[in-house]
Amino acid sequence: MDLPKSNKSNKIGRKGVTLLTSIIEDQLDWQLRINHQEDDFGIDAYIDIITEDGHLTGKSIAVQIKSGRSYFKQTNEYGWNYSGELKHLNYYLNHQIPVILVIVDTDSKKAYWELCDAQQTDRSSKGWSIVIPFHQELGEKSKVELTKYIGPTIDYVSQLENQWKTNEFLKKIGHILLVVGKEEIENSDYEPLISALKYFTRKKDLMYKYRSKIEIAIHGYDNDDRQLYEIDKPKEWIVNILEHVKGLTFFLANHVNAQFLRLFLYSQIEFEIKGNPKNENGIEKIKVEFESKESVKVLYKLFDDLNEFCDYFKIPTPINKEVSDNITNCYTGGEFLKNKDNQ
Repeated sequence: MDLPKSNKSNKIGRKGVTLLTSIIEDQLDWQLRINHQEDDFGIDAYIDIITEDGHLTGKSIAVQIKSGRSYFKQTNEYGWNYSGELKHLNYYLNHQIPVILVIVDTDSKKAYWELCDAQQTDRSSKGWSIVIPFHQELGEKSKVELTKYIGPTIDYVSQLENQWKTNEFLKKIGHILLVVGKEEIENSDYEPLISALKYFTRKKDLMYKYRSKIEIAIHGYDNDDRQLYEIDKPKEWIVNILEHVKGLTFFLANHVNAQFLRLFLYSQIEFEIKGNPKNENGIEKIKVEFESKESVKVLYKLFDDLNEFCDYFKIPTPINKEVSDNITNCYTGGEFLKNKDNQ
């Protein structure tokens, strides 16, 4: 009679998986998650690492399982020769998590393992091979060795609490003043500013919120009668800032009275300061005269930095234009946008 026949190798394979599941769950107190056969590209299962108090860690180890006595025939003096196809070796070594190779003896009900490590492999006639040591039986004693390959479990939530609190605080305030001390200036240190901008660019909502909202103040030269742009070290630090703090232009305050943006300009051009009569509030207005071609060079520096930043973070062109227009308006004492509105 013509009837379907049971496949013996499939039966042995199922027995091997059942045995391995028992070892993983009963002896290691971990969990074996079987990969569906249609999704099996060389990985048969995943071992999910569980803490002593029963919590899943998110850490896993990939497993290739071979069952039956046929995998125990080829030996050398210290282990069994495991062989495979080159395509699977490439797949294992490119895996983002550790891969172990397991051979299961369904008769003795024991399993042995080895980490798939490129340094331990050899070329074989049909592909590649690796030795699975006689002494490396999979069981309770394997737990310490296996955990070496996955790294510690980190409580990220506890670490994030401070970051979340900082984010909430930053969302509530309107502008930020970053103070740079004399020590940073004298040592050409831009790291505090770099760190601040890295923080703002982690989250898009913060990045957009603080565009054109950050002012920089330089502290430590109060006893010097000269202006900061007249003192060598501060001037040098200011002129070189965009080379070190990429994307700063996007964040710099650029309203008409913006201080650092003006300081950046004054540190790089020749100009003349003239006092005007007091306005209606009794405050003396200062008029700064300079060649427009000098300011254009400075604008190019700022716009190049802004364009690179906007390209990298895929910031829409209208926002780029808004920042650019505000910078130009700042440098023209508010005349740029007035003229633009009148056109």
